[in-house]
Amino acid sequence: PATTTTTTTTTTLTPRSPSPPPHSSSDEDNEDEGFYIRMCLRKSYYVIAPAVMFFGVPIWVNYLIQTKASPEDFMIAISTSCVFCALPIATYTIYRHLTNYWQPPLQNYVLRILCMVPVYSATSWTGLILWSCKKEQYTYIPNAIRECFEAYTVYNFFTFMMVFMEIHYGMTTGSVLLESAPSRAPPTGYTGYVKHLPPYRISFLGRTYHVLADWQSGDEFVDNCHFGVMLYVAVMPSCALLATVLSILGLYHETYGNWWTSMYFWNENFALVVACHAVYCLVIFFKEAHKDLAPTKPLLKFMVVKGIVFFTFFQNWCISVYFHIFPPEDMEVTVGALQSTIMCIEMLIFAIMHAFAFSYIDFPRVTELEASNDQLMLLAGWAKYYARARLRWKVGTASWWRMVFRVMCNLRDVREDTRETWQHVKAEVDMLQIPKRLGDVRQTSVEGLRTIGENVQVATI
Repeated sequence: PATTTTTTTTTTLTPRSPSPPPHSSSDEDNEDEGFYIRMCLRKSYYVIAPAVMFFGVPIWVNYLIQTKASPEDFMIAISTSCVFCALPIATYTIYRHLTNYWQPPLQNYVLRILCMVPVYSATSWTGLILWSCKKEQYTYIPNAIRECFEAYTVYNFFTFMMVFMEIHYGMTTGSVLLESAPSRAPPTGYTGYVKHLPPYRISFLGRTYHVLADWQSGDEFVDNCHFGVMLYVAVMPSCALLATVLSILGLYHETYGNWWTSMYFWNENFALVVACHAVYCLVIFFKEAHKDLAPTKPLLKFMVVKGIVFFTFFQNWCISVYFHIFPPEDMEVTVGALQSTIMCIEMLIFAIMHAFAFSYIDFPRVTELEASNDQLMLLAGWAKYYARARLRWKVGTASWWRMVFRVMCNLRDVREDTRETWQHVKAEVDMLQIPKRLGDVRQTSVEGLRTIGENVQVATI
């Protein structure tokens, strides 16, 4: 947006500061429809959830101690209580976004991210029940769903950051980063390249070793980060499907055969490498763009998403390594049940963090007076339509929910991004063949000139 003074007019890269949406009488009437219902639900939850955690769980655990129950029973008791308290928080957070759907291009990705807690809670609790029932060959089914959704969440958060910058600055993500790059330059000066972080750039004894060459700031940097995320999205479903099929066939176990012939070892470590690279791309992109993302309070959002990815994938890997070094009597059941229990406990923590990090208040209504570019003008037009739709559909009816969930479950953007990414990779591979072809042409040209020179020499004699 333009900053006007009395003498000159300068254009800066300052984003639109969010302001509260204007409330008309119709909006207030619509908000009052479910006010008392929401208030009663909140008050009931504030009473029931602490009662379950501080009274129900101790009574349940005490009963299990008196009856000398198995460790799996204790895990089920704790996990069930945490899931029971986490799901209402996540559901209410999603509901508030659906009833304040003022910025669909951004809130669509937010809603997908908020579905992490219900999906992770359901899959972890189901996996715990399967482990306790000695049905370990079927535990990879909920694990596969969780791992696929984990990759899906990383994609949605990365796309959320790019879309936010495109909407609020009115230009592509690469252009925004390129204009703000000099302000992030080190004291030595701006070089036009983004320096890698460890482990891709290591300094030792005064020398610097590069695993990857530095990426040029702008579109090249964004494309490389985007490729790392899309590689994770493409690889993780394949690894999860392979693990599920082999586990049902009884060929996918941590203790099956030697490590060099174990599909578990190669599949899990390959997925680990791809996941590490995707998280690295997320980290370095956030490092470069956090100032441009300042209006959306990016740090808490980044910590929540990165925390869930870390505390699910990497903690499971660390638990497996620990019990391989110090194996218990029944290692597979112990490792699987412990991983599921810890994840259920963490979902309660992350449900509370999601409610603050991805609050619907951060996505207010955009008016035409606030719109400083074409993208914001489109949001202002949507706001007019949405305000009328809230009254006509009485937000909460069946037609309204069908429309919202149809938008949420539309994965066309993922398919298009995947196709465009691999087409870009194919184009890059084709470009690698050009130097070889140029070398062949150069060699042919030199031979032709040598022949011409010989002919000229003979003619001169």
